[in-house]
Amino acid sequence: MRPGLTLLCITKDQAPKLMRMLQSVQGVVDDIVVFDTGSKDLSPGVARVQGARVFQIEWPGSFSEALNQAMREIETEWTLRLDTDEWLLPESGPQIRRLMLESGAYGYYLLRRDLSDEQHWSESWLFRMWRTHPELRFQGFIHEHVPDRLLEKVAGKRKVFRYPAMIMHDGFMGGIAPEKHRRNIELLRKELAARPGQLYYEVELAQTMVLLGEPGGEEMVNELTDRVLADYDSGRPEPLVANLLGTALTHVRRRDLNLERTQRIIDRAWVWFDASPPMLWALAQTELRRTNPEGIYRALLRLEELSESGEYEREWTFNGAILREGLWDFLSRVAASLGHNDVAERNRKRLS
Repeated sequence: MRPGLTLLCITKDQAPKLMRMLQSVQGVVDDIVVFDTGSKDLSPGVARVQGARVFQIEWPGSFSEALNQAMREIETEWTLRLDTDEWLLPESGPQIRRLMLESGAYGYYLLRRDLSDEQHWSESWLFRMWRTHPELRFQGFIHEHVPDRLLEKVAGKRKVFRYPAMIMHDGFMGGIAPEKHRRNIELLRKELAARPGQLYYEVELAQTMVLLGEPGGEEMVNELTDRVLADYDSGRPEPLVANLLGTALTHVRRRDLNLERTQRIIDRAWVWFDASPPMLWALAQTELRRTNPEGIYRALLRLEELSESGEYEREWTFNGAILREGLWDFLSRVAASLGHNDVAERNRKRLS
């Protein structure tokens, strides 16, 4: 391997966004590898104009397989992966170049900002930069990832760090088209058929089915919720479970809002995920349905604290408005109704 950094990208029919992304890495990377999986637009030509080595392949039916094929073409010591609908901020380039100098680092989780519209966004940590290694392989038909044990093996004595070099992403703007959700469901089912029992993929499948209103979606959410409550009674589950419990609470029927099971979900959510914005928002909404102003206030105060400190969990994407305009409006109204006029006033000022 020669010194340097290669950008790795998989694309199809995204010429304008591909141009934006490739322009954002000029002067940052030393090589560019683009795998095109059947574009009918100008994507291959756009990539070549921007200096990429372009490989055109038939879509293999798996995101991890496409990535693993592409990684065979990497010739530099370091790899940076971006999707077509992502791009680097100008200040992120120099930061990324400096990260390559850390001798004790094998790779990095970088911070991605997901734009939901012109003013609202959220953030999540993604494994996007690593030392090129012949044994490193991604797994998963969709939501591809490097298994923890394999990552530990290839990293050796080096560590994987988090670093807030910002990747911007607008793939969620305008919502996700139903046909994309249906494609995702097909790939999620393939993944679970190949490797059953993966909670991450089970949660993704259940939530996507709920989003599309597919039969069996809510039942699957409730089954997974009951399993999590039983399996993790004394320990904390992975962060994705926050969204599972949030979805379960959102779909609790009005007649079941005060059942013991609902209260248990609420209690465990507070124990496990009191730094998760989407979980706290779901708790506030549930307490609103339960006509429990003190419960709403408790959840919103905690959200305000996290918003001010920035010390909240970023493992899962959520609408950033729940830490800003949505929070300020909701909290000002609830605080005023409970006589907490100082809290109400400071949040009204934030809205003005």
